[in-house]
Amino acid sequence: MIMHNTDSQGRRCSAKAPTRRAPLIGLVLLAGWLTSSQADVIDVFDNGPNWDGMGDPSDAIEIESVDGQVKFRRLAPSSSDLTQVWYFRSYVIPEGRPLEFRLDSVSPGSDEVATPFFFSVKGSPEAAGYAIHRLGNAFWIGKYKSPYPMSWYRQDTWSSVTSEPVTHIYSFTRQGDNVEIRAKAVLRDNPEQVVAEAPTVIDTPGRETLYNGGVEAVEAAAPHYGPSMFLVTGIAVDDPNLPSGELILDNFLCSEEPTPPPLQAGFSGDQLQLSWRGTWTVAEADSPGGPWLPALAGTEVTVGTPDKSCVVPMTGLARFFRLTPGYGNAKSFNDGSTTWQTFAATPGTARPRLARAGESYRISGSAAFNQDFLLLQTDPRPLWQRDCIASITLADWDETMIDATFGLLLRVTKEDQVWRGTDGLPEDRYEGAVTVVTFQTADDSPRSALTISGPGGELLAQTQFPLMNPAREYRLRFSAFGDQLDLAIYDPTEGGSPLADCHATDDRLPAGMPGLHGTKSTGDVYELTVSDFVFNGTARSGPGLVPR
Repeated sequence: MIMHNTDSQGRRCSAKAPTRRAPLIGLVLLAGWLTSSQADVIDVFDNGPNWDGMGDPSDAIEIESVDGQVKFRRLAPSSSDLTQVWYFRSYVIPEGRPLEFRLDSVSPGSDEVATPFFFSVKGSPEAAGYAIHRLGNAFWIGKYKSPYPMSWYRQDTWSSVTSEPVTHIYSFTRQGDNVEIRAKAVLRDNPEQVVAEAPTVIDTPGRETLYNGGVEAVEAAAPHYGPSMFLVTGIAVDDPNLPSGELILDNFLCSEEPTPPPLQAGFSGDQLQLSWRGTWTVAEADSPGGPWLPALAGTEVTVGTPDKSCVVPMTGLARFFRLTPGYGNAKSFNDGSTTWQTFAATPGTARPRLARAGESYRISGSAAFNQDFLLLQTDPRPLWQRDCIASITLADWDETMIDATFGLLLRVTKEDQVWRGTDGLPEDRYEGAVTVVTFQTADDSPRSALTISGPGGELLAQTQFPLMNPAREYRLRFSAFGDQLDLAIYDPTEGGSPLADCHATDDRLPAGMPGLHGTKSTGDVYELTVSDFVFNGTARSGPGLVPR
């Protein structure tokens, strides 16, 4: 059996599997999208947010989508002078050919409000990259390399600021060990007319004199050539004491298709181990032609620095894997990099308490604290996803609980792009919930139930099944692939077929954020232990990423 892998240049690599393996019909590893000669459309803002995350969210910054554009508005002075959104993309700076980015600025120019652009060429722990700011009629080009702060090449100013929409053009070209950086702004409706152009910068591996706060600084090394971990744009205010500022952006494009890192394969015992780098997630399909969907959340992902890996059981069936922009969250209750908190589902009410116990969380509340609640990841904030799947283990619960529920939230959407939890449960969401009942009920034949609900809590589907036993563990799994919503509950010790499942079709929410939600017990106590929360989602739609 031959396993195939496509490297970052589109070449196919082969590795022969050991003959002692159990028979497998076929396995193909694809590093990314299918070959395309078209440029990459990063975002045109026609369908709301398409970015993958937000840095430095501030109550002083309002972000909204208006007429197919995105508007950043600074409402009041703030200690944070930069609010940014980022896109998970990987590009390698080509040898001898420009890697070019274009970003339209529709709002009038300003001497106080900057249009920032960051091109990160290396992720943590050794973050490095380039920054370009247009402030009024001048460009500032800089670079950073952890742990050092941003340093800038000295720039001059040009003609007066134009009030017409402009297109920013940023290009990076590799010539041997050097990187040539160019930046200019042209009129969007007359691209032959240059509004501002920065002197060409040649970034070299040697020592250079740069500037930080107007003071000369020496940078001893050039950032790595790629691939980038993320692109960033947003609003920057030159004077944090200014009361307001506004930017309207549109049409964010790149001249090259993204280049994912290679997806490597090896064997760990009797299982296949996949490994990769960067902010990508694994998609799988039954054939090389797709459709490509997030890999099942039951596949454990180990997150390292900077490597990620997952182990795939050998089922004897043909399965195909590749990387796609997205986010995988594996066993996040115990990965050391996330923070969880309970919130009131209705602002102003109490909420159950949350206590960590090893790799699990215990949710408990009685009397006034037996209330509907949210369980959310607060650091990092949840990211917007399209096709997505999540699962969690219900370990045990108090036997006095009656008719309480616990559920997985997918595609939660909010107008302000960030779900902080403090504002309660948004109306627009999909929820796959299980009703946790015990023997203490007035019903002569108590049953448990799986429920799928849509925007506003509308019931979309429900399946009843034999009463759950608080002495057993159960695995709850919920997916939103296109307009197909599927909820199932399993016995983790048995595997295979679910104990019960539920299906609905709904296309009202194409993207959103994940979360966890519970409703109070009609008894006096809500007490439930959960563990092994796993989430996998695609950051955006792309070739081959279509619903089944």
